[in-house]
Amino acid sequence: MNKVMGNKKTIALFVLPAFIIYAIFALAPIFYNVYLSLFDTDLMSKMNFVGIKNYLSLFSDKTFKHAFGNNILMVVGSLVAHMPLAMFFGNAIFKKIKGASFFQTVFFLPCVICGVAVGNYGLLNGFLKAIGLGGLQQMWLANKETAMLCIIIVIMWQYVGYHMVIQLAAMRNIDSSFYEAAEIDGATGWQQ
Repeated sequence: MNKVMGNKKTIALFVLPAFIIYAIFALAPIFYNVYLSLFDTDLMSKMNFVGIKNYLSLFSDKTFKHAFGNNILMVVGSLVAHMPLAMFFGNAIFKKIKGASFFQTVFFLPCVICGVAVGNYGLLNGFLKAIGLGGLQQMWLANKETAMLCIIIVIMWQYVGYHMVIQLAAMRNIDSSFYEAAEIDGATGWQQ
């Protein structure tokens, strides 16, 4: 096995089929789209080369700037909000609480659910109706005042478990002697 792993030609031969598929279905479309972006075309008539004019037009468009800003806000907002939660839950499960495996599964479960299903189901409206607060139901994603917050909350709910599992794996990979040494030095559980 070591002889095979040391032979670079053999490794390249095994990687080649995956790379070819990746090149056909990922790299080629990206390069083709960049090529098309340099033309003024509807893909049916003659293509007129315009260079970076399309990009200049895009970055001067008010709607694009607003949408790009919303994307940055969503990514930063959800990441900043859910990483500390993932660390908190990962640390709690790492401390060997009762039912840790159950909680690890429960927190990870939203990660395997389709994002469209999560966003369209309307779990909050169903919950409000079930507890007798049906008057508070609304179209959360259709309201520009609540849409961004709702998207960030759904992203957090869906991916906290994913990041928790990664952080938990990293914590479990640390040698227990480091924890013992920190405990002897007087470090609290959170400091460890």
